[in-house]
Amino acid sequence: MKIQHSNSIVISTILAISTKQTSSFSTIAAPPPLPSVLDIPPPPGLPSSVAIDLANDGVAVVPNYACSDTVNLLRFDALRLKHAGAIHTAGTTGDGTNPRKRTRSNSDSNSNNSSPLRKCNHFWLVDRHSESGRSYLGPSYISDLVSTIEDEVEGTSPLSHGDDRSDYELSHRILTKVADEYCGDDDEKDGEHVIHRKETEAAYLYYDKGGYYDWHFDTPSLRKSKEEEQRRDGNNNNEENHRRAFSFLLYLGGHEADPKSGEVRPWDASKDGGELRVFPSISLDEQHRRIVGAPNKKREANVRNEDSGSGLVGDPTDQEEFLDIVPEEGTLVIFKSEAICHQVLATNRERLVVVGWIHGDLK
Repeated sequence: MKIQHSNSIVISTILAISTKQTSSFSTIAAPPPLPSVLDIPPPPGLPSSVAIDLANDGVAVVPNYACSDTVNLLRFDALRLKHAGAIHTAGTTGDGTNPRKRTRSNSDSNSNNSSPLRKCNHFWLVDRHSESGRSYLGPSYISDLVSTIEDEVEGTSPLSHGDDRSDYELSHRILTKVADEYCGDDDEKDGEHVIHRKETEAAYLYYDKGGYYDWHFDTPSLRKSKEEEQRRDGNNNNEENHRRAFSFLLYLGGHEADPKSGEVRPWDASKDGGELRVFPSISLDEQHRRIVGAPNKKREANVRNEDSGSGLVGDPTDQEEFLDIVPEEGTLVIFKSEAICHQVLATNRERLVVVGWIHGDLK
């Protein structure tokens, strides 16, 4: 079904009614992992500013990327899963099964050392049972969005080097070194920044009131060696030559609707909180060390066993410079996973978002 703008109030009203009936929805068994039937028009192309901002700053923000009708339908899809009991507590690596050991930083005035690093839930949108390659649950819009962003970042360096040519050449040498260490002599190393489309991840994230995510990177501190991957997987196929390169978020706002109009009220950061705090890109040297590891083998072992993702980088909350992005519905954010440390500030209302990670080749 195609929803026109005049029907967006109807969708909002449905959301408002279903929100009030959470108790009855919670008794329904989790639905089978089938694609949603919601028919949403595909997303638009990305503005040229995205490539420029990614190159210069490592992060790009596109306000009003998704229209209100699209947001309403995605919100409806996410909430039907929540009310059906299909969502799970989010972890911090890959499919969320490996929660970190690090607790929240003392720099967060709303945190303490006993609270977890992250407080939110998720629904994984990757169809793990697909026999035709990587496919996604939910509306076809999810797959279309993933493809649009993949097309945009294809060939883009996953390392943040600013607009200085010498830095660009340094990033190329870093990736070449990684290729030498991890890809083997027989693998093609043509210098192109290739993405692994079959490895892209996507999920709905649900932050209830009081939810947050302390500072972190979206990549592990050190890349696991081939031997470790083979021991874990029980095979020798050497497929693990990549890691998360680009992260993206599409904000769906909150879902409290005005009882009279049925409209979902806009996000007000002054009272709703929940901003995405983005810290300046770390240096190329720090990015290099996070990928390849520390020269000190004992330190490398310690960092490898620490599941914080912070690795060889200090607490970024000591910095005075940062960018707070308001999670207004329809806003799209893309950033370089290896270079950008970020956190989600405590939210004072329910907060929904589509998130994903595109893997980049280490060649």
